[in-house]
Amino acid sequence: MPTRNNKIFIITGPSGVGKDTVMRDMQSYNLPLQRVTTTTSRPMRAGETQGQPYYFISEKEFSGMIERGEFAEYARVFDSWKGTTHKELAEVANGNLGVLLQMDYQGARTILSQYPETKVIVITPPSIEILNERLIRRGDKHKEDLAKRLEQNKRWHQDYANFHYYIENEQDHPEKAAATVAAIIKKEVSVGVDLF
Repeated sequence: MPTRNNKIFIITGPSGVGKDTVMRDMQSYNLPLQRVTTTTSRPMRAGETQGQPYYFISEKEFSGMIERGEFAEYARVFDSWKGTTHKELAEVANGNLGVLLQMDYQGARTILSQYPETKVIVITPPSIEILNERLIRRGDKHKEDLAKRLEQNKRWHQDYANFHYYIENEQDHPEKAAATVAAIIKKEVSVGVDLF
């Protein structure tokens, strides 16, 4: 089980907002955190590898893990599954570092219900138009998936309501969002609230 010296931070936000980019840019801040790698049943995108940014498995494998109770949280996100395993969370949390997770709002709410001191940081778009432009420009979705994501983006304000921090990912300046997230994490770590 996790030690009492850790904090959990979740980075979340609507599809296409730039979560992966912000997370990548945060690496230069040497935060006392270790990232938990989420498992997904979606196919790899160009530039991704096994374990970066996800563990990629088949739908059948994911279903088996659900049946065996291996997930601390999981959700169907569009046409694929995403989840955080108990094993991965425990391995990371047993160290002396805080825990960093990236997930959708459903997973964030599940983890928050289990660990109420978790801090959820929502990466927000400058506007819905820019959010949708980013999603379209990414160009890796089938038309059906893209339509679902664009539709969900219309209600992102409701889906991501009532979390702790909201950081705008300005157009062409994700490093600013990363710097703000890093400052929040440093502040929260210095407060010293234990989660476990």
